[in-house]
Amino acid sequence: MIGSRTNAWLPEMKIRPFVIVNLSSRLMLFCVIKEVSILRIANVEYLGNRVIFISFPICNNLSEVSLINRERNRTADIISCQHEKRGLCKGKKVLNSVNMKTSLSGWVLAIVRTLEEESYNCEKLLRDLQIDRQQLEKLDCRIDQEQVTQLWIKANEFAGDNYLGLKAAKHMKPANLHVVGHAMSCSGSLKLALKRFIRFRHLFAEAAVMSFTEEDQTIAYTLDVETKGQPPAYQAYDLCLASIVTLFRWISGDEHFAPLSVSFKHAAPNNEGSVYQHFFQCPVRFDQETTSMVFDRKIMELPVPVANEDLAAVLDELAMKYLHSRKEGSLKSDVRSALITLLPKGEPTRAAVANALNMSDRTLHRRLQKENTTYQEVLDLLREELSYGYLKREDLSLEETAYLLGFSDVSAFSRAFKRWTGNSPGLWREGTN
Repeated sequence: MIGSRTNAWLPEMKIRPFVIVNLSSRLMLFCVIKEVSILRIANVEYLGNRVIFISFPICNNLSEVSLINRERNRTADIISCQHEKRGLCKGKKVLNSVNMKTSLSGWVLAIVRTLEEESYNCEKLLRDLQIDRQQLEKLDCRIDQEQVTQLWIKANEFAGDNYLGLKAAKHMKPANLHVVGHAMSCSGSLKLALKRFIRFRHLFAEAAVMSFTEEDQTIAYTLDVETKGQPPAYQAYDLCLASIVTLFRWISGDEHFAPLSVSFKHAAPNNEGSVYQHFFQCPVRFDQETTSMVFDRKIMELPVPVANEDLAAVLDELAMKYLHSRKEGSLKSDVRSALITLLPKGEPTRAAVANALNMSDRTLHRRLQKENTTYQEVLDLLREELSYGYLKREDLSLEETAYLLGFSDVSAFSRAFKRWTGNSPGLWREGTN
């Protein structure tokens, strides 16, 4: 058996600590906790029109968990957050598109926390990249892969640390990978956890290309990243592989868990690989044909004592629905995502957006008509929504706000804002702040 688990953010439990509640039916949908007295909401999930809570216990010793009877309309304060789930997290360049490669903000949050731990002030760094620090904490926002790459580059220049990827891995917890991380932590073995990581990879990293190869005595995992623009920073590969090992150590309860070997395409920073060997606790090779890890199959197939495959299957279903919803997203949401990228360059034409979405102008117009909207309506509504978030930020001037929204100058922005609200941007900001 793999050793029992203890960790800093979750108490040791005899059974898997999750509760899932369906408020739309007024009854608890699923419960696997028998010794929990106090629950705190860790994440809120949406499955169709059902509101689902995934909760963590913070203490033990209770013989039963009461059924929750609550009208769905009594959760309006939670359901009001759905606009962030369906489109973009307001305030900064956070994307939700099926055509643009994006990653969950959990990866970025790990990078930021690492820099902050080293006493670096990330405020300017994030502001330059148009990333909202507060939105990162929600862990379910999506950020364009190009932004992530730029963050790595600037973070490396800012901190002068070649090992940021390895250091950031310690901040990667199951919640950073959203429902996929929770499903992994419920897995019956590390092998099943790795399969889930690969199966649902596009939920947390759309640019990732992963594979799983099983031999008689070993299991091999390979990673590549496909981007249409600038190649990803090597620290992105470091973080991904180091995060897998970190999660496996937590899931198994074995802080000394290690792969048999690790390979990287990139060269060893400063021609020194000892830091990597210390982290992975195994031979590490650089300048290889692939970025990969090889594991001992027997260890990967050992049962995890606190596993709950029944719950993992429920979370798999939720992850699959998220995956399908992203693949089948509306064109309107894709247009919004394209506009967020293009707006700081000036007001984009419909043809420019159509080109970004790999379709003709006429096709874009026709498909938006089928969704009972127009390009101008989508543009106006997005600008209005973003303007409220920008104006609440004291670090953004009216000129900068106008620029981010694609207006030619403050006057054009002011006329549009007054049309939306009846007030000038300045007056609205004074009243809000």
